[in-house]
Amino acid sequence: MNRRTFCQSLLALGLTSLARARSQQSAQDLRADFLKMGFPDFSMDLEENLKAPAPSLLLKQKDWLEVQRSKYSQDPPLFHDLQFLSLWNQLLLEFSQNPAETISSRIDPSKLSPAERTALEPFLSPHGLRQERWRGLVCLPSAKQWYELYVAFWTSFFQSDRYHPVRLGEVELSRIQQELDQLSGLKNAEDRMTDESVLRAEFQKLDQRVRALQLWDQPPPAVNFAPMPPGPVKAPGFYRDGTFFYNLSPGGFLLRNLNWLYLHEVMPGHHLQVTAAAGHPTQALLTYPGLQEGWAVYAEQLGSENGLLSDPVQRLGWLLWDQVRCARVLLDWRIHVDGWSLGQAIEWWNENLPGQRELAYPEVARVLRWPAQSLSYKVGGAEMLRLRARARQEWGDTDADRRFHKTVLSCSFNSWDQLEDQLFGSASGSPRKVPAH
Repeated sequence: MNRRTFCQSLLALGLTSLARARSQQSAQDLRADFLKMGFPDFSMDLEENLKAPAPSLLLKQKDWLEVQRSKYSQDPPLFHDLQFLSLWNQLLLEFSQNPAETISSRIDPSKLSPAERTALEPFLSPHGLRQERWRGLVCLPSAKQWYELYVAFWTSFFQSDRYHPVRLGEVELSRIQQELDQLSGLKNAEDRMTDESVLRAEFQKLDQRVRALQLWDQPPPAVNFAPMPPGPVKAPGFYRDGTFFYNLSPGGFLLRNLNWLYLHEVMPGHHLQVTAAAGHPTQALLTYPGLQEGWAVYAEQLGSENGLLSDPVQRLGWLLWDQVRCARVLLDWRIHVDGWSLGQAIEWWNENLPGQRELAYPEVARVLRWPAQSLSYKVGGAEMLRLRARARQEWGDTDADRRFHKTVLSCSFNSWDQLEDQLFGSASGSPRKVPAH
């Protein structure tokens, strides 16, 4: 996800509920006051978020937030957002008064342990690690609160204990390894395709196959297929503005990634998700970060349930990339809370994912730069499955899945708890109607 003006839309959902409960004028007045406060953008990149406004502006924002939190303490959606902004404001104030130089410290090879040196050896060229941060959030004042802030942004849970990263990562890595052991020795597991036109045709055939399943009410518009532009991105592909870009590296596209990548990026993943949201103005304004990747991971599971990952080679590709995502989750806590260095993290990666050593450096560097972003995949996917199970149990009809998908893709929310309320009614028991097919 690119850097975006998060804070200008953060209160949109809370303001919507405020308008329903009180008056449209109250919502407009609060939004106008909010915009006058000049809150900065919230970025997924740690270094961007440390570029705080002037302390005088931060103090002005702090006073305004205290008043609003007191005024709207009985409005849970709005209070959740104000609480998030208050914590971020507090942390920026602390950082501006006592900036931690260690956050930008550089690697000194002479201080590496032998194990770290071995792990980092491939990257210790004159240009390799010169510009890389040595440590993550753990270097900051109030490090644990910074981490919880990022967890709240990416998962909507202020306490990471609900899905503890180490516990979640270990459980999922163990499950995946058991499945990988059953697929060892597969032929064609390393096959690659270098002909771009043939690869595009394979994706287009898969597109037709998925559309024929008719898993949703309205099929999305046609998607464009194109090779990824040159650049440093190591991912097998990404989706942007109606186009699915696949990574046709000099060595060719690894064919075992064909099916899961399509499911994640196109249908029923990001392409379906983005085009469905475009028809709903409020959701188009605020695409909740936890839903974006959570839905795409759920889309892979949905494809598996419909036979699209039954081929052993395709299933192997799916499991290996999910292994990468699980490793990110575990390392996120180890780096940003436990204080692992880059060398320690890469050493762990090489020991636990020996078949994917080429991804060690870019993936660990990603975790360093983007705290808690990796949690949005696994936590989001788990929440989607939990809510679908509840929908099946409570609605009890053959159309439950279709109704569930339609609601998730069309309603607006800024936390998983709010989505649950949209689906099943508020905690007070007042039901909310779920759109029928």
